[in-house]
Amino acid sequence: MANFKKLKPTYAQAAAAASGVASTTGGPAARTALPTTKPAIIITPAQEVKRRQEAVELFKMCISYRNSTYAPVRVQPVSNNKFRVEFENMNQRNDTLTRLENSKEVSAEPVRMLKRMVILKGISKDVPSEDLVKLIATQNPELTHLIDSESSDSESSDSESFRLRFKRVNRNSNLYNAVFQAEAKVYRKILDLGRVCVDHQRVTVNSFSPFYI
Repeated sequence: MANFKKLKPTYAQAAAAASGVASTTGGPAARTALPTTKPAIIITPAQEVKRRQEAVELFKMCISYRNSTYAPVRVQPVSNNKFRVEFENMNQRNDTLTRLENSKEVSAEPVRMLKRMVILKGISKDVPSEDLVKLIATQNPELTHLIDSESSDSESSDSESFRLRFKRVNRNSNLYNAVFQAEAKVYRKILDLGRVCVDHQRVTVNSFSPFYI
């Protein structure tokens, strides 16, 4: 009897699975859950510290959650030995702020809830960044009615629901990446699409967080 070796998936099949597109060997891959923005605070040491861990230890000295019905969801370093503490809801965040209000070791301030952001990767440098919002609204019918109409009716490409924040370098020198701030309805739909039309391209869309390090 002949031996059959297990065939490895082709590059196209692997890419299709990663993007949630159906491949020839099976159904679509499960789409990962969309990230959520949780209430958070920024902790700053009152005195200069040499290491970020020292700041974390100061925070632990100032507040204990042993007698609480909650705990922080995540602690993330940011910059200058500061760190970001996330909570499940606003009540938990506000409780921590109140308990740290008179602390002499650290200061705590709430993080302003920013609109969610997405990154479009691999846009041709032939496409001016100031044209992106209008192009995306025009070429993608699923988004047209969600993106503010003023972005396509005026000289300005600004839109309250979908706004270009900044550009980022792409590994290909002929391309660039663009980060957009999006209202919830646009954010959900554009991530659900996975790719959007931009001039002569279909470019990949991913969620973007300025706090990811």
